Amino acid sequence: MTDTRLLHCVLAEMCQHILGEAVNSQISNYVIPCLASNANHKLPLDRMVAVLVSHSLKFMDTCPPPALLYSLLTLVRSSADFKDVTSLCNYLQAIGELLGGTTSYLTCSDADVDSDDEGEDPMDSSKPLNPVLCKLAEECVSVVNSTEHVGWLLSQVERYVSPEVLLHFSRLTHHLLTAPSLQLHQCRLLYSVVVRRQLLRAMWVVLSSLQQGAPLPGSVTNSHPAFGARGTPLLQVLARGSPLAPYERDTLVPLLATFCATLTAILSTLHDAEFLGHPEECQELYSQNSSQSQFPFSVDELVKMSASLRDVCVGLVELAHPDTRMSAMADTSYTSMWAHCFKVCVGVLRQIHVRDTRRMFCPNSHWLSSRVTLPLGNCQTVSFIPRSRRQRRLFMPQRLLTRNELEMEGPPLSVTDERRGTILREIPFVFPFESRTQVFSRLVGNDRSISQMGAEFNERPVINVTIRRSHIYEDAFEKISPNNEPNLRLRMRVRLMNAAGLNEVGIDGGGIFREFLSELLKTAFDPTRGYFLLTLDNTLYPNPGAHVIAENYQTHYYFIGRMLGKALYENLLVEVPLAGFFLSKLLGGSSSAEIHHLDSLDPELCRNLLSLKTYHGDVQDLGLDFTVLNSTLGQNTIEELIPNGSNIPVINENRIEYIYRMADYKLNKQIAKQSQAFKKVCDRGCGPGLIIVDKAVLDQLTNGLLGLA
Repeated sequence: MTDTRLLHCVLAEMCQHILGEAVNSQISNYVIPCLASNANHKLPLDRMVAVLVSHSLKFMDTCPPPALLYSLLTLVRSSADFKDVTSLCNYLQAIGELLGGTTSYLTCSDADVDSDDEGEDPMDSSKPLNPVLCKLAEECVSVVNSTEHVGWLLSQVERYVSPEVLLHFSRLTHHLLTAPSLQLHQCRLLYSVVVRRQLLRAMWVVLSSLQQGAPLPGSVTNSHPAFGARGTPLLQVLARGSPLAPYERDTLVPLLATFCATLTAILSTLHDAEFLGHPEECQELYSQNSSQSQFPFSVDELVKMSASLRDVCVGLVELAHPDTRMSAMADTSYTSMWAHCFKVCVGVLRQIHVRDTRRMFCPNSHWLSSRVTLPLGNCQTVSFIPRSRRQRRLFMPQRLLTRNELEMEGPPLSVTDERRGTILREIPFVFPFESRTQVFSRLVGNDRSISQMGAEFNERPVINVTIRRSHIYEDAFEKISPNNEPNLRLRMRVRLMNAAGLNEVGIDGGGIFREFLSELLKTAFDPTRGYFLLTLDNTLYPNPGAHVIAENYQTHYYFIGRMLGKALYENLLVEVPLAGFFLSKLLGGSSSAEIHHLDSLDPELCRNLLSLKTYHGDVQDLGLDFTVLNSTLGQNTIEELIPNGSNIPVINENRIEYIYRMADYKLNKQIAKQSQAFKKVCDRGCGPGLIIVDKAVLDQLTNGLLGLA
């Protein structure tokens, strides 16, 4: 036996019987630290990591991943440098694979689950977890996300940047992003890449260069059969909705998901002036001059990139709803991987589209897709809008309906209708604006005709209310509450009383109701009432301090959203200029925080955050931490932006995370309960139509610029 082979065998046995037994306190507290600190007899770590990679499947079956990962992180000091690209790739691959198995040992509390993420399986809690392994898993994630480890690891990635390194790095980041028990703020790797923008450009270059049937970075073998023609870019294959070979999927999806998540984080901290590279506007924002490029791509490059991502999202929808032939080929074990990829791709595409609606840097018809069409026939309008029971998880085969479901809801949707419905919910802007408004009009009109049919001849129930004109909000809040009038889709007849307490002359044939609803909305959204405030550009958003005005403030937002939904349902032109970030929450459940919106909400805070991003000194000298001071009617409270935020200082390495967290708190977190109550009932009031409306359509609807014929 040669020395090299003997060393390989010894290291393999050591990994399995010593490093893999870190669950034993004697090994984790004494043996591993001694091996790490022994300067006279250093272990050949490069060879050990290579052994871990070559025997990963064997070790994962016999050794708990948290134990191996804990031992590896302890032995590999963050101060060490890798001697070549191969050593770095082996380390990234080992950490990534072990981390993928370690995240299943992390406990998931209710607070950690994003309420907006629907359709994902919760962690299987039927199997009891070893508390020692759970503790090791938490320590491993803490080390992987520590400032020291992240800074050292990224310096190594920048030093040996190559397609292979970027691939393994993206897999490591992808494991953190897809862990069901980890929140976004725990992935410090993601926010650190935001500062190193050239890594993002390198990721896109690698993504664009991946080809079907060609040698792929990090592949074990290149003899895999290809589904399509050799030399076809994988992004193009995905855009066609064609399946990928397993090795192509494992190469493309982590890199694409990491790229989109990182680009989303960058866009969230970019003002429109920085985004488009306008130096004059930037000078007005910054308190100091900055020559640093704020965005790694030019406008022309972004236009081409957004077109590619648009087609990829459409292709992912086709993969998410495969036809009968492809359903048999679907591998449900990778559902979460595909679902996460679709989520982040759609998220970044929405952000770029919203920027384009503000600054119009893309050519006309850029967002329209030639692969999908929207039927406008009356008989086809409602077919692709599924009821809640019919909405199934993406990338999963369609389940069989029960007899009761078939009798109540009719036959299941076709694959084509399923795809149209998903596109309308996720990326409606790939259809023409006029088509979307027509579909919305017909959906609402059909539902209204069914709900109010025969009301003129007293054949259907009618809502009759008497409202004092001087107390229009108070009376409406009481008499049109869900307890008194649970179904607002019925026709409503209103009788108004004047200041003298007398009924005003006239029979409500529709005009009095419209006058009442218009005046009610003006009163409800009036900033002097306190439930909504004005930004500097005179748009409305929920008052974060509404809990001080009324204890049952969520009930008031529920009522106001109900009445706005009723106005849209009745085809009433309303003039309620809602803030862009609030509109995004109404349509998407949760919206990514964009620092651009802070410019109208709190311009001083916006300038301070932008200056912090380009601050050339030591950020820690500013004395900031991850907390925010709120002042409502003279009451001061301190809120933590992340858990234990008061004890986490803002430093150069985490300032991007701080900027994102602060913007997210101001634009999303502090109005989350108000928005949730408002959105839930606004959806019900509009019927099935609101799910296909995007920000541009709803913006015109609520500003009285769009009538529905």
